[in-house]
Amino acid sequence: MNNPTGELIAADESFHHQVTETFATVGNSDPSWTEKVCAMAMARDGSLQIGFGLGKYTNRNVMDGYAALSRGKEQLTVRASRQLVPEPTLTSTGPIHYEVEEPLRVVRFRLEPNDCQPIASGPWPELGLKDEDWM
Repeated sequence: MNNPTGELIAADESFHHQVTETFATVGNSDPSWTEKVCAMAMARDGSLQIGFGLGKYTNRNVMDGYAALSRGKEQLTVRASRQLVPEPTLTSTGPIHYEVEEPLRVVRFRLEPNDCQPIASGPWPELGLKDEDWM
């Protein structure tokens, strides 16, 4: 199938979508211009859901993110933000990390232990879940 917006390449996994300009600017001065990524996963039996997201607001000099876990009626969420400068290419904020391990094939969201909520990503066996339990 022909993609009218152009071929996907490895750089499409990163936060570097631009126009003919330096990477320090974007092709639009609108403060709401952003690049975002999010991911969701759930246990096959529906007992546990996780969500991650990261947003880069170049014109506001901000990166923000969230990581959430939902189990039954309980929901735990960690949110974090930081200034982009002096590390505009770093895809993490606080305990929330986004990593491209193999472009167009493998990405990883990671939540480190933190003071906000008693959650971190993995190891899932502590929750009684195995890799095959996830959708």
